[in-house]
Amino acid sequence: MERRWSRRKRVSQELLLRYEGLGTLRGETLDISFEGACIHTGVMTIPPSVEVELIFPRHEDVAAREVRIGASVVRVYASGIAVRFQDYHEGSHRFLLGLLD
Repeated sequence: MERRWSRRKRVSQELLLRYEGLGTLRGETLDISFEGACIHTGVMTIPPSVEVELIFPRHEDVAAREVRIGASVVRVYASGIAVRFQDYHEGSHRFLLGLLD
């Protein structure tokens, strides 16, 4: 069984999810941690192990126009996916701190 190293928090945050084989689709986090997130994608599913990029709209605590985080799909659900963060881009740590505070 997989062990989480940081706490998860129920957070509803809109995002764009970029997947090379599919393009860009809208999603919404159901919960999030420093390690990953569970994302509602509706009827669109993405296979496990696929790398995606999460694009969050501007957050007041981050100077960047948007926050990007690279991730890998670790689980697939009926209406969403769970991802593990891999590549943290500029402002992403501060963004996550703001969501988890």
